[in-house]
Amino acid sequence: MAPKTGNKKSKTAQEAKVKKTANFKKTKAAVAKKPAVAKKPAPTMKKTKKVVDPAAPKKPLSGFMKFSQEHRATVKEANPELTFGAIGKMLGEMWRALPDKEKAAYKPAKGLTDKAIESVVATPVTPAA
Repeated sequence: MAPKTGNKKSKTAQEAKVKKTANFKKTKAAVAKKPAVAKKPAPTMKKTKKVVDPAAPKKPLSGFMKFSQEHRATVKEANPELTFGAIGKMLGEMWRALPDKEKAAYKPAKGLTDKAIESVVATPVTPAA
């Protein structure tokens, strides 16, 4: 048996490597030659503000807001070290603990809400200058 020589195999491997690098250089050059495409900035849409009539009646306060307006001062006096957020949490706990009968006293009457809505609809909106 004759000893095997790796010349044939190594030549083809070397040739393949040379072809790969040549092809890579060609594609790299082709990519580099492409002209740069200028990107257009995204169109921006300006939001227009709603025209609000300053004389229009405001919505009635919720029951919790009425409750918190009444009790915030007493909670603040009892706990002067509490932050605004902590006082709000304490008022929320007090509101949740309140029975439904007592909560009903703070909730807005249904008729007032309907009247407020009717007056808003009846009031003509004038554009602001």
